[in-house]
Amino acid sequence: MAAITTALRNVIALLTLVLSGPNPAAAADSGEIPSIHNGPVPAAGREMWTLEERWRLSPEEDRDLLVGRIQQVIAGEDGMLYLLDQQLAQVHVFSAEGDYLRSLSREGDGPGESRSPIDLVFLPSGGLGLVQAFPARVIGVDLKGDPLGAIDVRAPKAVKGTDRYLRRVRCRGGTFAYSGQTLSTSRRRSGRVRKMLVVCDDEGKEKVVIHESETRDIMDSKQWVEKEEYFVHDRWELGPGGRVFLAPEFGRYAVHVYEPDGTPSLIISRDFEPRRRTNEEKEGKGVRVQVSGREIDIENIVEDDAPCIDDLHVDSDGALWVRHARSRMDQPEGVLETWDLFDARGRFQRQVSLAVDADPAEDQLFHVGDRRFVLVKGYEERISITIGSGDGEGVEEGTPPFEVIYYEAVPSD
Repeated sequence: MAAITTALRNVIALLTLVLSGPNPAAAADSGEIPSIHNGPVPAAGREMWTLEERWRLSPEEDRDLLVGRIQQVIAGEDGMLYLLDQQLAQVHVFSAEGDYLRSLSREGDGPGESRSPIDLVFLPSGGLGLVQAFPARVIGVDLKGDPLGAIDVRAPKAVKGTDRYLRRVRCRGGTFAYSGQTLSTSRRRSGRVRKMLVVCDDEGKEKVVIHESETRDIMDSKQWVEKEEYFVHDRWELGPGGRVFLAPEFGRYAVHVYEPDGTPSLIISRDFEPRRRTNEEKEGKGVRVQVSGREIDIENIVEDDAPCIDDLHVDSDGALWVRHARSRMDQPEGVLETWDLFDARGRFQRQVSLAVDADPAEDQLFHVGDRRFVLVKGYEERISITIGSGDGEGVEEGTPPFEVIYYEAVPSD
């Protein structure tokens, strides 16, 4: 009963929160969640960082290395870069200087093998985890490529098997967490789908649910309603101390911070006017669903306004980076995007514009360390759901043109 009472208090606190000024201690003393609400202008103004190329991977120049579709890029403490190739189910390893070292894992169902991995994470053991959406599993390999075993993500009381579908996995500062949802297929007609952001133990068993919501099963309703389907899958990260940062509100610029045990610790917000989408932009949103190679007719109901927050990143010193709905809109010539930067206490310090030759509609920029970035050209972001292997219909053949470029940021004078 005490646990239920505590949970209710947390929910009530979130619903009745009145944002405080720049001192979170006063809110903590009153029993509310400490909050910092910032104005629209950063204290230190705007900075321009020029991204200077150090090396690039190009299919036209690097013909000896077969590369498919790069889905994720992370960096080790030694500076080496790990590129997750979803198409080939491999991890390509490069030195910080751009030397290709080796490729880890391969497609399959054996030890250390995966199928269509969607994410990449450093495991508590120190190895690499290739995240497989379903069955919800993290396949471990060491940094030489030898199998380390698999972590099956499951509900607290589940002995084996899983009804979960993974979207993102992170491990940092002693916290191992994932976001995902209960599996929805044409054979499983529950009518509702539960989405969750969970802190788990090193074996993948749920410890605490940080955030969750329930939506209609689109396989039953044949509708995808953006505002109802909104979840933090692509809008959460872990800080260096293992705290969880997430943006759970569609129409509000607010980042909620939780301790690893699920205790709300801070809400960081600022004045922000939602951005109205163009008709062309709305047409490009939504989902596609295929069952055994056959596309299912799904009605996509897309919001006129874009979600306020697009992405989060947390530096090694705890500084929070936020990419918002206007970060890639109306930028100066040569600037890909502008991020809001908050210090570790949640104060809006400055905006950082990243100057690089890139297409905001086609390219994806990854933070891989303080002032280190990797650009993947030709990155595909549209959501696509495939159920069943079928006979291969609907699978695009060939590899789209792409490049992977490593940069270091140099502040402009």
